[in-house]
Amino acid sequence: MNLTTPIVYTELQTGVMFDITTKSNVTIRTLSIVTPSTTSMKILVFTKLGTFQSTEKKRSLWKRIFSGPIVGAGEDELVQLLEERFEPVGIPGGETQAFYVTVRNVNNKGLRRLACSLRGENTEQSLATNNDIVISQGLGITFPFGAEGITLNAINWNGAVTYTLN
Repeated sequence: MNLTTPIVYTELQTGVMFDITTKSNVTIRTLSIVTPSTTSMKILVFTKLGTFQSTEKKRSLWKRIFSGPIVGAGEDELVQLLEERFEPVGIPGGETQAFYVTVRNVNNKGLRRLACSLRGENTEQSLATNNDIVISQGLGITFPFGAEGITLNAINWNGAVTYTLN
C-alpha cells in the first residue's frame, strides 16, 4: 500500500523531518522522494518513536534505517528508496513515529536536495491521510541534524510511504 503527499515543488532542502501517525498497525517498508537532480546522491533516513518536535538536533535519539544511493528522476518524479536496504519500521495503531530524510550534501547547495513546499506555520497539520496513516507537515533542516540550523518551520515533504498492514 502507498500514501503519497501532494507533489508541489517550491523549495529545496537537504533534510526534512515529519511525523507519521497510524490508525492501524502498520509496517513502513520504504519511502519515495522527489528531487530535481538527475544525478546520483546519497540518501539517509532516520526514525524515532514519537514526534520529531523538540528532538531535531538530538542525534542520539534517532536510529538510521536507510543509507544508500539514488538517482533522481527530476522535479515531479518519485524515486523509491531500495526496499532491500530499508529497515522496516513497525508502528502500532494510534502511535506517532518521526522520520528524518536527508541528502548527504554538506554544502547545502545545488540540485542534490529534496523537493518540498511551504505550508502554514502549524507543523501539526495533516499533509496526507488515508484509513491507515497520517503524514504530518514537517520542517526543513540542514544535514546533518540541523548542523546549520532549521531552515524552514513549515515544510511539506514531497514523497510517498510504502507500507503493509500488520
